Amino acid sequence: MSTFLDMETLNELAMLQWAQNGNSAMAEKLIAARLFGKVLENLTSNQEIETLRTQAIVRIAKFVKENPKASKEKLAAEIGKHITEFAEKVDAL
Repeated sequence: MSTFLDMETLNELAMLQWAQNGNSAMAEKLIAARLFGKVLENLTSNQEIETLRTQAIVRIAKFVKENPKASKEKLAAEIGKHITEFAEKVDAL
């Protein structure tokens, strides 16, 4: 999360509040904000991965539809190409 208050900063603020003031209520709120941010980050990432997966499947299906007589080797190569592209895009996230 590349915002002004990233997850690590929120964690440090929570620990500082608790250490200085014994203010566990504020620390709890900061930790809750941190957890919410992580959940949101994971959901966003999962949605992006699902979109990439769907795009790869559509491309494979399009190739199969447009090349009904393709050999097993050609199909395997094309499927492998799209899976590799998908994996590279996921790694880049």
